[in-house]
Amino acid sequence: MVLLIGFSRLYLGVHYPTDILAGYLAALLWLVCVGGVYALWLSVRGLRAAESGRDGG
Repeated sequence: MVLLIGFSRLYLGVHYPTDILAGYLAALLWLVCVGGVYALWLSVRGLRAAESGRDGG
């Protein structure tokens, strides 16, 4: 769906191809950053759960 919207913006002439590519790259960068933070959060959460389990608490 996102690709179709990008192509439609080109077809309608309201954006240059570089605008569309920059938007796709920005979205990809954001996705990678959010995924990395989420993975880090899961690992920290798992470590805390393991530590509380070892303490008997």
